[in-house]
Amino acid sequence: MEAIMKRKKQYEKEFAYWFEKLNDICGDKQKESIEKDILCDIYVSCEKAWEYNLQRLNNRKIKYLLIGEAAPWVKSEGVSYFYQTFDNSGEDIQPITWIRGLWNVFCSSQPPKNSERKIDIQESLNILANHNFLLVDSLPFALKSDEYKALKRKTKNGKSKYEELVCACSDFLERKLKNTKIQWSKIPKIAFAFKRNGEAVIKAHRAGIRLPSGQLLKFNYNQIAATGNGFPSKKSLCKGWSCGNSRNRNNCSGSMDRRQKSL
Repeated sequence: MEAIMKRKKQYEKEFAYWFEKLNDICGDKQKESIEKDILCDIYVSCEKAWEYNLQRLNNRKIKYLLIGEAAPWVKSEGVSYFYQTFDNSGEDIQPITWIRGLWNVFCSSQPPKNSERKIDIQESLNILANHNFLLVDSLPFALKSDEYKALKRKTKNGKSKYEELVCACSDFLERKLKNTKIQWSKIPKIAFAFKRNGEAVIKAHRAGIRLPSGQLLKFNYNQIAATGNGFPSKKSLCKGWSCGNSRNRNNCSGSMDRRQKSL
């Protein structure tokens, strides 16, 4: 219990560091609408899930990297984060479109609906880990969508506060990718889930990110996988990852191994 509380305080300290950067960039009017305590709770919960997922990788070498924006805002109890909920759509409906597209890059079967998968979230994530996949967010703030929209508005100089924020928090993504618990394939394939976020990350990391292994992750606009609806699809991810038609897909049913079942 003591170790858990110590780790929680460390996450809260990290969040305070990042929040100062957000505070410096937001205008006074926008600061009033930001609910710091809820953002902190979401950050702590997401960081715990991120660390758990690093165990799930279990020395697998990451081949497919998807860079996202941030966990979505959730005011009600619980957190809607990929590594906790995988797909948070309601029971008996099709999974979220972009998650279905991601799944079908690797698997010929459809991801199970929530009603069929009440306790199988971890299994779905294990299957993606088996395919050497990693999702990393580039920002530590689960802001409301309208708050992000306000930040993305262009100023008179053609720039936006959003670009400033991504640049100011560039270390957040860099630290994630440089985590020594992550092993990388010889040539990792990179895709960005969202257009504006991808463009901002590319500008913030013009020289790329040098990994502890010496490998250089280089970013370019061809890696942006967002489609017309704002989200990636199977086709756009395959294009971003240069993986053709992904002919090596399998059924993915019961694909996790014994090591992962123990996590």
